[in-house]
Amino acid sequence: MSDKPFDEQIAEIREAAARQVAEWKDASVEADAEAERPITLGEIGEIDDDEHLRGRVALRLLARYGWHLWPDAEMSVMHRGWLATDALEAEWANGGLDQLVDNAGDSAERIIAAAVEGYRMLGVERMAALAADALDTVRSERSQRAEFEPPPEPGPEDIISHQSVRLGELDEQVIEAVAERAAFVRANAAHFVG
Repeated sequence: MSDKPFDEQIAEIREAAARQVAEWKDASVEADAEAERPITLGEIGEIDDDEHLRGRVALRLLARYGWHLWPDAEMSVMHRGWLATDALEAEWANGGLDQLVDNAGDSAERIIAAAVEGYRMLGVERMAALAADALDTVRSERSQRAEFEPPPEPGPEDIISHQSVRLGELDEQVIEAVAERAAFVRANAAHFVG
């Protein structure tokens, strides 16, 4: 418990929150600038850290095709597969495969189908099979999702009832393919410049 008066404690909390918001805004501006800057062959060759390369390529491709529009954008099969595997793993890390279905909405099936092909392209057959199982599950549960209408003020129990038990079981089998995506970019660098 602090000895400071309550008003001082509140002021400190507000100042800390304002600093955090400023940091997030700065990071957002930096990410936007990085996303707009074209990738060069030299840059791909110089980035040794797989996660850094993954992030750089993801930012650039998302800026090129549209942050939330990419599932419907015209692009090469290579870029679509790469972005789909990255999206699947990002959403999984953020809340499970259900998170992908919830966030992607009508695009979920297209993203997962592209991820199946993307994992095959990367040579990660275990994840290609898992993504295919996820796609089958999402397709078989499509009518259940369409019938689900959350209450005006949904609580945690409503969200849980909407989640797929079958997708939750697949969550435990997901492996991240960051190294494979980075190796693929390095091996096909000419397709990722620009």
